[in-house]
Amino acid sequence: MLTNTVINKEQRQEFRTFLKVFDDSLPFSKKPGLHELEFYPRLFAFSKGNMRRLRVLINYAAVEAILNKDDELNMEHFMAGYRYHMEHITKKDQIDSAEKLEAQPNPFDTPVEELEFRQMESTSYWKMDARKGESRIIPAKYTRLIPLRSLLKRR
Repeated sequence: MLTNTVINKEQRQEFRTFLKVFDDSLPFSKKPGLHELEFYPRLFAFSKGNMRRLRVLINYAAVEAILNKDDELNMEHFMAGYRYHMEHITKKDQIDSAEKLEAQPNPFDTPVEELEFRQMESTSYWKMDARKGESRIIPAKYTRLIPLRSLLKRR
């Protein structure tokens, strides 16, 4: 099972392996190398370890490439996919309520060394015994911002 973090070497390798499998399933003659240094830190910075959010972004980027009749998925497609995602996200889709949408920089037009990320500490869940007026949905919890450069130093 894929964990929600890429902090240690083993977890980072597991995330990269997942991206390689995803990469191999994309319908392009040239594979983008989602598991390579150009992409994987950006994909994690965006997804925060949330696989649904990651899949949605990759789908948006792939649609952009297909509509442009491109034979590969590149950084420009991810920039466009990110912009589309951020324009169409709703409050209920926001995975980290501690971070305002407008405060989330586009990781696809930011140098890798300057990226920061949050990792999921606990997933959201349904609280069956919520009191009247209390939300039954308990949101996921995330860590403080961590500079991605510290993650990359731990290779």
